[in-house]
Formats: sequence, structure tokens, C-alpha cells
Amino acid sequence: MVLQKSGMTDFLVHEDVLISLDEDLKRLIRSESEVYAVDPGDDLYGVALRRHFLFSRWPALLSKSGLQLTNEQILYNSYYWMRSFAKLHTLKHGYDAGLEQQVFMLLERADCDVDWEVIERIDHAVGKQS
Repeated sequence: MVLQKSGMTDFLVHEDVLISLDEDLKRLIRSESEVYAVDPGDDLYGVALRRHFLFSRWPALLSKSGLQLTNEQILYNSYYWMRSFAKLHTLKHGYDAGLEQQVFMLLERADCDVDWEVIERIDHAVGKQS
């Protein structure tokens, strides 16, 4: 199974697929000349940040797993992982208004229609994470 089928998350890519791509993501991040204000290798929030990068920068990498996602599925996965990253980063470093703005800007820049019910379910699911 490629997409999780748990009601709320029927659009999220399954954990097994994401784990299988993590080394490729780390290699891509290391190969960039970009300097990040946060650590993509951080023990608390690094996985969420890398997964957000997967969907926001390198969604073609998913084809390695035989996955072809719609623009909506890419958006919701990117949003889920960015929202998760923001929550975990806040737990470690405190509230960051700029980070929250970046989360919302994902939706403002969407190249597809945004289903606000899906966004609400994502926010609720991330809010329940410990």
C-alpha cells in the first residue's frame, strides 16, 4: 500500500515509502549549496523537515517508489510535514511567527484548489501528535 488509508490520512504517503527515500533526501540536502537556518539533521524535527522538502522540492523522487501523485496529494503531504516540522521546531525552540507564516504561505502558493476540510483535518492530526 502506498497511501495510508486511515480515514483522515488517505492522501498521505505511507511511512514505509518515506523511510526508503530518507537517505536520498539527506544526500540531496548535503549536495545543495544552500545554508539553512535550521538543521535538516536535527533529532527532533529533521525527519519532518526532510519530508517536507521531498514534497516541496523533489516530488519526482517519489517515482522511485512507483508513486505518481496529483498536485493535491503533493500539496497535502508537503503541508502535513511542514506543519509537523513547525510544531516540533516550536517544541524545541519556542514560537516562531515567521515559521508559522511559511506554513500558511504553502497554501497561498498552491497550484491547485485547496480543500479546507482536508487542511483542517491535517491541523487537527498534527495538533494531536505528542
